[in-house]
Amino acid sequence: TYTFTASEYPWINQEWVSEVIFAAAARVGGGSGLVTLKIVFGLVLFAAAIAIARRRGAGLSATALTVLLAAVSLSPGWSVRPQIFSYMAFALLIILLDRDVLWPIPLLFVAWVNLHAGFVAGLAVLGLYVSCKAVEGFVRRSPSAARDAFYGAVVVIASGTAILCTPYGLAF
Repeated sequence: TYTFTASEYPWINQEWVSEVIFAAAARVGGGSGLVTLKIVFGLVLFAAAIAIARRRGAGLSATALTVLLAAVSLSPGWSVRPQIFSYMAFALLIILLDRDVLWPIPLLFVAWVNLHAGFVAGLAVLGLYVSCKAVEGFVRRSPSAARDAFYGAVVVIASGTAILCTPYGLAF
């Protein structure tokens, strides 16, 4: 009854955790609480981008230009909507991949799948990253290539099964 485009199908609120967080921010601070949440998320997102760029040795002007272009690109969609959680989850995913720390990624996806549907794009990026790392390991004839590829595959599969960690379970 809540969907005019698919009235024959039940409405599924896959972003329910986002709504809980927004409700808490609104209860605490009203509209200002929601705007504060949005601003804090933006600051954290760009601080993470700057930290990764600096860690990787990017120059100040290249970093500043990249962050400026990202800010301009994100600004139309940077509102108090569930997609800001995907921006944050994606940034966290990039931080973990940049540091080659894979073990917490399935836990990230358990949260992300309940925050916003952008987790699908994150899962694609994770799969691509793990595949490229596996190919790199085999091309370089790394002694741990097979073990690393297996571990990466386990992380991707575990992250993909996070879709079962919603109130809808298999029906989702």
